[in-house]
Amino acid sequence: MKNINIQEITLQKRLTEHNDAIEWIPFNKLSNIQKTGNKFYAYLLDGIRIISGGFLKFTKLRSCPYKAKLKTITVPEFKNLLHSEDENFKIYGLTKKPDNNECLIVFDEFGWTSGNIIIDKYIKELQLKVEKYEDVIEWIPFEKLKPDNDDVYKINDEFIATWLEVIPIISNEGYEWTKSRLRPYRVMLKTLTDSQDPSSFILKFKNNIQSGNDEHKVYGITQNISTNNYMLVFEEFGLKRCKEHGICKLCEIYNTSPAWCQTCDPKSVLHGWTSGNEDVDNCIKSFQRRGSRYDEIIEWIPYEDLDDVEVIGEGGFSVVYSAKWKKGKRYTPVTLPISQKDFLKEFENLMQTRFVGNKLEVYGITQHKETKKYMIVFQYANGGNLRKFLEKNFTKLKWESKWKQLLFISWELTQIHKAGYIHRDLHSGNILIKEYANGNKEELIKEGEREIYGVLPYIAPEVLLKHLCTEKSDIYSFGVIMAEMSTGNPPYYGLECDVSLDIKICNGLHPTFAEGTPECYIQLASRCMDANPSNRPSSIDVYKELES
Repeated sequence: MKNINIQEITLQKRLTEHNDAIEWIPFNKLSNIQKTGNKFYAYLLDGIRIISGGFLKFTKLRSCPYKAKLKTITVPEFKNLLHSEDENFKIYGLTKKPDNNECLIVFDEFGWTSGNIIIDKYIKELQLKVEKYEDVIEWIPFEKLKPDNDDVYKINDEFIATWLEVIPIISNEGYEWTKSRLRPYRVMLKTLTDSQDPSSFILKFKNNIQSGNDEHKVYGITQNISTNNYMLVFEEFGLKRCKEHGICKLCEIYNTSPAWCQTCDPKSVLHGWTSGNEDVDNCIKSFQRRGSRYDEIIEWIPYEDLDDVEVIGEGGFSVVYSAKWKKGKRYTPVTLPISQKDFLKEFENLMQTRFVGNKLEVYGITQHKETKKYMIVFQYANGGNLRKFLEKNFTKLKWESKWKQLLFISWELTQIHKAGYIHRDLHSGNILIKEYANGNKEELIKEGEREIYGVLPYIAPEVLLKHLCTEKSDIYSFGVIMAEMSTGNPPYYGLECDVSLDIKICNGLHPTFAEGTPECYIQLASRCMDANPSNRPSSIDVYKELES
């Protein structure tokens, strides 16, 4: 094959599309030539012909450097391939080895089909755009997916299956990188609307990828043989996995966080324990399934595992304890709401604020051995509550430290409000201090559930007048705390907390500020305690002003 006329040969194929053109490829335009078995692979530095753009805006382009196969071929063999109707065999061109003038065909051999031309073409288009082996989107035969019958993991139109051929990865032996696959691996299957129509499914597939969760990793497309619905095959937490997190012992791929696989590990903590109450068990398990880190998993904590229980603070309707946790070898506060009727609802509300960024660590739930009341186990506040902290440290506190403490408390309050909840009992007796940092809270209610609770000096006047608790009533309480941080004394220090104080607050009485308090500080606190709730700033505005 010394004198090959590439133009004459390609004319025989009567090309109708730009990306079907077969071309002569100079050997120096091939790089990283590798041999695997009896097959050769190389990168086409100029890429392959592709079509980009949409309707009326199509453009002829070339891809990034593309990995294709090489094979020695004769002229008769090459001409026969040109007339082949095999959709799984794509010819890009010919090249010639400079050392022996041996001709090679440059091609792709897909070796699969979905049985639908539209689906096949779309998957191949995606594959041509991929730069990394691990990111390849592929057709996954449904018989290679074994459904998981555990109802715990079925969510709406999604369910779990085990992919028997498993996901593609890059591994290395010494300095040699190779393409390989893992052992059978659990993935999620999702049916999109109008999933029986290929064109409609592809449109929904594109939209799903573009607007999808940034933790999801898409592996390919399959078709349910019972319903004929096309399905998206993905891994819910695939993009969170990395080498630094270690390898999961169950699925043998990288963990989603240090020593924790969000696909496998939640299921392992669901069993082997019980509180003795089905509702409590189900509540704890619902949050265990959502745990994204080992150190975030809540649990049932038997009361006998807690020693040295003592009261460290009291609120309008809760008591805060400290205790030594035998299992955790750490001290934690335990919050006991007086009302047990809505305990699980309160706990769920608290956990929701944790998911949106609340810095408060929640370890689990326990039950008092004698009173049988349920208790929430929190991170230990080594500084006690804010009231005791001020009594002990006020003379040593500089304004910078006070400002920083208020900044943390206001941030926590913004997270409560962001999640759609109201604190309704914000005061220095139940704000817990950890290393001068975390302002923590216990009692939260959803918008609309707004009975009067709290400690009188911190309650907004409109709430005392029987109006509903709102986010703005929380802001009033925060303003009172700002005054308390200024003087170091409880608000209205020296006055009796009785009906007469109630009336005075409703008539406009505010806590005083210490001499030397910055004017900007007084102005912010005064706005927070404005008699008209609509004039008070939002929690995020307070946070931003303290931060600036």
